Amino acid sequence: MNRVKSLWLFVLIFISSWKIHGVEALRCYACTYVAGQQTDTVCIDKPEEVSGQNIVTCDKRYCTIMRQELQDPAGRVLTFSRSCEDEPLFLNDVIEDATYKTFFRSCTTDLCNDGSGISGGSGWRPDGNPGGNLVVPGLTGQSTINSLRSGISGGSGWRPDGNPGGNLVVPGLTGQSPINSPKLYENI
Repeated sequence: MNRVKSLWLFVLIFISSWKIHGVEALRCYACTYVAGQQTDTVCIDKPEEVSGQNIVTCDKRYCTIMRQELQDPAGRVLTFSRSCEDEPLFLNDVIEDATYKTFFRSCTTDLCNDGSGISGGSGWRPDGNPGGNLVVPGLTGQSTINSLRSGISGGSGWRPDGNPGGNLVVPGLTGQSPINSPKLYENI
C-alpha cells in the first residue's frame, strides 16, 4: 500500500513540476486611443505608463499594434490600439488610401508591441530574434511574398515560376516588410 501511495505522490509531484513548452501565455500591452475622445496620448507614446491594466496576459499568438493616421494633415493619429490576436489581418504592413494611412504591426515576444506602430517595435519577428534578412532557399530575385502564403515549404529549388533558383533575400525584417501573412511562417 505504501508503494502505491509513493507512486501516486511521485506522479503528482512530476506532473505539478512539468513545464509544457509553448503553453506559456504571451504578455502584451493593451490600450486604445481615439482622437476626439481622449487628449492623453500615453497609449501611443508610453504604453508602460498607461493607468489601469496596461499589460494583459494573452492566450493568443501575437501582440499587435494598429495605428491609423490621416493623409492630410499627414501624421495626425486618429486611432491607435495595442492588443493581442490569434490571426491579425496583417502581420506587418502599411495600407494607404486617399484619406488614411494604417499601420499594422504584430510580434510574438512578451511586451513586444511597445513601438510607435510606424516601425515594428522591440521584437516583431515570429522567431523572436532581432532583425536581419529572411532567406528563402530556392527563390531568386526580388519579390513580395504576399501570394506565396504557406507554399514556401515547396522543397529544394522550388519557385513559383517553376524555374530552379538560388535564394530570395527579403531585407528589413526589423522594419517594414512585404511579408504580411501569418500563414507564411507556419512552414518555415
